[in-house]
Amino acid sequence: MIALEHGRNQEIRTMISENWRLFMHWQETTGAYQTLDFPDYVASVFIPRRTLELAENPSRVRALFTERGPTSTSPSSFAVFLYEHLDYPITDIVKYEEHKKAHEGEAVVKLPSSPEEAPPGIDYRHLGLTNLINSGRITFNDKFLLHYYADTIEGFPSVVLTRNLFDRTEMQGKGIGTNFYQRLEDVVRQLGFKYLAGDIISPHPSFFGRRRIRYHDLPAEIKADLSPYFANLNEQRVRGNWMIRIL
Repeated sequence: MIALEHGRNQEIRTMISENWRLFMHWQETTGAYQTLDFPDYVASVFIPRRTLELAENPSRVRALFTERGPTSTSPSSFAVFLYEHLDYPITDIVKYEEHKKAHEGEAVVKLPSSPEEAPPGIDYRHLGLTNLINSGRITFNDKFLLHYYADTIEGFPSVVLTRNLFDRTEMQGKGIGTNFYQRLEDVVRQLGFKYLAGDIISPHPSFFGRRRIRYHDLPAEIKADLSPYFANLNEQRVRGNWMIRIL
C-alpha cells in the first residue's frame, strides 16, 4: 500500500514538472510576455496538484482551452476547462437526450447547481456544457472539475482580470480552488503580469480575501498604478467587491 502511494505521488510530481517544462519551453522560445494567448499544448500547466491527488487516475486529468485570443473588449483572453476522463459514463445518454427534448423551445432553462438538483442519471454539470458535448470536445465519461475565465485590460497590460470561475460543488473545500489559483499566479507572474484582479461576487468571499487585498486597502503606489481603470467603475462596487493579488 505504501509502495502504491509512493508510486502515485511520484507520478503526480512527474506530471507537474513536465507540464511546467512545456509551458516554460513555449514562453522562452516565443518570448511570450503579458499575453493570455496560449497554445493548446500548454493547457495542462493549469492542472493543480490537488486535482491530481483527488483524481481516480491522475493520468486521466486533462485541460483544454475553450476560449483564446482578443475579444471586442479585451486584447487577450482565455478560458481553461479541467476535467477527468473516466472509464465509465457519468451521464446516461438516453436520459440526457430525453431531458434536452423535454426542454426544447424554452427561452430559459434553469440549470442545476448541485448533484441533488439534477435529473436522475445525468451529471449536473453536463447540462451546462452542451456546446462542448455537441462539438465532441468532451464526452459523458468526462467529469467536470473547474472552468476559469480571464482577460487582460486595454491600456493596463500588467493586469489579469478574472472574469469567472466555476467548480464542482461537491468538491469545494478540498483545496482545489486554492491550489488552482496558486498555479495560475505562477503562470501569469512568469509571463510578466503584476496583478491578478477580480470583482468578487461569491458565497465564499473569505476564500478570496485570504490571498488578496481590497482595492481601497492597497498601498498608495499600487493604487496609483491601477486607479485610472478603477476610476471608471462604480465606486460602491469597487469598495465592496474588487480584490487584487499583487504578483
